[in-house]
Amino acid sequence: MRKKYLITLDGSDHSEYSLLWALENLVDPQNDILLLLSVGVLPAGTPCEYSAVTRNILYGSDVAKERQKAEEYAREVVNNGKKLITNFFATQERGQNEIPSLNVECFVNSSSDPARYIVDFSKKQKVDVIVMGHRGTSLRNVNKIGMVSQHCLHSAGCTVVITKKK
Repeated sequence: MRKKYLITLDGSDHSEYSLLWALENLVDPQNDILLLLSVGVLPAGTPCEYSAVTRNILYGSDVAKERQKAEEYAREVVNNGKKLITNFFATQERGQNEIPSLNVECFVNSSSDPARYIVDFSKKQKVDVIVMGHRGTSLRNVNKIGMVSQHCLHSAGCTVVITKKK
């Protein structure tokens, strides 16, 4: 049965690990569909906003520029994900005729609420499994997973796999 996997990428080693983990453990490259999604994080819509990307306070028209920067960064992240996939299959011991033609679709967006965007996107795309990385937590929150992961785990209408890089 053909499955649709959504891999969320944020540019961290943890999200790259989740992509490689999914390729190694879940995805059937001859049959499945892989969706790569990177959501550039924007602050909530207020007149004065804080940028998570540049760590600056923004006013008025700077918000549109920040959205563009966030989406450009997200595009870079997705392109790096595509390179990881290519390298993953290139390093496998296969004959030239055995390299799979994995169906990969890439999506980029920016949002002040990436967790909600990921859940809505997964429902719209009718995803079977979401795979996301876990960055780790501070000592204070050692028993908790990240806010985005937690929201997806509880709100997505599909299986959610949260990987942790060793």
